[in-house]
Amino acid sequence: MVFRGPHDRYEKLPPDQWRSLPVVSVPPARWPKLTHNGTKYSFASERDLVKDKLRGALHICAYANYTNVVIGDFGLGNGYRNPPQELAELWREVILYDPDLRGRIRQVAFVFEDPTQSTTQLILDDLAKKSKSSSSSGGSSSKSKSKSKSSSSSGSSHSSAPTDYQIFRQVFDEAEIHRVLTQPDSKYSLSNLLAE
Repeated sequence: MVFRGPHDRYEKLPPDQWRSLPVVSVPPARWPKLTHNGTKYSFASERDLVKDKLRGALHICAYANYTNVVIGDFGLGNGYRNPPQELAELWREVILYDPDLRGRIRQVAFVFEDPTQSTTQLILDDLAKKSKSSSSSGGSSSKSKSKSKSSSSSGSSHSSAPTDYQIFRQVFDEAEIHRVLTQPDSKYSLSNLLAE
């Protein structure tokens, strides 16, 4: 049951105003190992695990005959740091191509609590911080840490990396969906079908 108000004041609603809301909760991968530039999962097994979690959540929805789904910022933000571009593409792949789900989920709304959040920038800042601390000499470690911290925080305020919202909007843009659906799937190319 959902009966909470705005974040600054929670007030119980009268029972006649309560609404039932089905929820599927799946824990995302937390701080997965990423490639050196932070844009992809380092291991195919970790990518497959994330994809299976997405697929599992949507299978539960489809099994219960829910065709309209609202998805929060699953695996994004400072607490999880999954690569947003690849995560958006995984959602698209599962929604469009999973044979058991295709056509069963009619509408998907991705909801972002903070539309200015950029997990990409958080990942890049962390990579820059690790790079600076590994290249600094051991003699002035406290100075280099404070410099790294200040440059990292100033870098995120002047972020050039796209926000999570912008990435998902681009990946699920109507023209992009059309492009993805009309391009041949390389898994079904003649060379792949004939390979043993």
